[in-house]
Amino acid sequence: QPCLYTGGLSARQLGDLDDLANSMVVDAYLDIDSHKMSDRFRSSRHLRRYWRKVIERFCCDTDYDAAYHSLVFGDPISGQKCCLDEAAQRDPNLRLHLFRYLHLFDPRSGVQIQRCDRYRHEQGMGARIVSTRDWQAGESVSMLIGCAAELTPDEELHYLRPGVNDFSVIYSSRRQRSQLWLGPAAYINHDCEPNVELALQPATGSGAALHFYRTIRPIKRGQEVLLYYGPDFFGPGNCQCECETCELRGSGAFARTAAAASKPAPPSASPPLAPTCSPAAVLPVPPASLPQSAAPVASHQQCLNGSATTAAEAPRRRPSYSLRDTAVRLSSRRRFNGSATLGADDPQALRKPKLAASSASAKAASTEKAASLAAAARHRRHQARAMKNSGRL
Repeated sequence: QPCLYTGGLSARQLGDLDDLANSMVVDAYLDIDSHKMSDRFRSSRHLRRYWRKVIERFCCDTDYDAAYHSLVFGDPISGQKCCLDEAAQRDPNLRLHLFRYLHLFDPRSGVQIQRCDRYRHEQGMGARIVSTRDWQAGESVSMLIGCAAELTPDEELHYLRPGVNDFSVIYSSRRQRSQLWLGPAAYINHDCEPNVELALQPATGSGAALHFYRTIRPIKRGQEVLLYYGPDFFGPGNCQCECETCELRGSGAFARTAAAASKPAPPSASPPLAPTCSPAAVLPVPPASLPQSAAPVASHQQCLNGSATTAAEAPRRRPSYSLRDTAVRLSSRRRFNGSATLGADDPQALRKPKLAASSASAKAASTEKAASLAAAARHRRHQARAMKNSGRL
C-alpha cells in the first residue's frame, strides 16, 4: 500500500533521507544529478548501473521487497555490494521512502518520471512527471506522493540557503508555517494552467490529515502532470516563469522576447519597386552609352510620384562642392598640370587671390632653369666633337 505520511520526521531528517533515495532511484534511472538538500552529499556513481538494472527489473515484476533489498543490501548472487552503512540499511523510513519513489515505475500508478531540459536553471538535469494513462477530472492520483516536514525558525535560518536548497518550500495556510515538500511529487513542475491540484483529506480518528493530488481537468496519456505553485513563486507576478503557457502567451520570462517580436520593423531606406514603373525607369543606363544630346532617365522616386520631367523642362544644376572638396581638387590639379585656375564662382577665389600669379612665376622659373640646363648640355657636346676632330680623343 502506498504510504501517505512522513512519520513525524524533521526537515533536516527528511532532506537527508530524500537525497539518498533520490540518488538511488531517480538519478540512477535517468542518469542525472538532481538537486540535493545537502551540499555534502555525494552520489555513488559506480553503483548507478547496478541500481538502474534493479529498477528495470522492478518495472517487470513490481516486487517492492525484492527491489528494496537489492537497492540497499546489494545482490549476493552477483557479489554486488552497496556502500550504505548498517544504520541506513535498518532504517524503516528509508524503506518507506524508497517505496514512494518506486511508485513512479509501477504501471498501476498511472504516472512515470522522465528527463526534462526545458528550464534553464536546471541545466539539463531536471525531470518531469508524465501520465501513462488517460485521467478524468476529479480523480485522485494516490500513488504520486509528497512528504511534508515543518520548518522551524532555526532551520529556515541555517538549513535553507536561497538559490541552493530552497527549491521545494511551501507555506501551509492551515498551519501558518513553512514546510519542506520532498518526495517524488516534488518533481511536478509548475504551469500557469495546471491540470492537478493539492487537496487535503481531513483526519479521521487517530489518523493524520493526508494531502493528495487531484486532477482538475482531463489528462491524456503522455501529457505532463502540472501544478500551480502560486502567483509570486517565480518573482513578482511570476515574471520569471518559463512554463509552456507563458511561452504561448508571451508572458513571464518570454515577455521581452514577445515584445521584441511584435515591434514593427523600421521602414526601409529605399521604397519597394512598384509594378507600374517600366524597366527603363528602374535600371540605370551607363553614361558612356548615351549620346551628348540624350535625355536623362527619370529616377525611380520621380516615376512613383509622377514628377518625371524631360531634358528641356529640367533645369541644369551646377555641381556643388564643399570647401574641403575644392581644396582637394585644386591640389590634384597643381600636381598634374603645374598650375591652378580659379573661376569667379568658386568659393576659394576670394580666399586665395594670389594663387594664379604665384603658380605662373613658379612655372617661369622652372622653364628658365630647364633652358639653362639644355644650353649647358649643348656646350658640352660641342666641345666633345671639337676635341675628337683634333685627335685628342
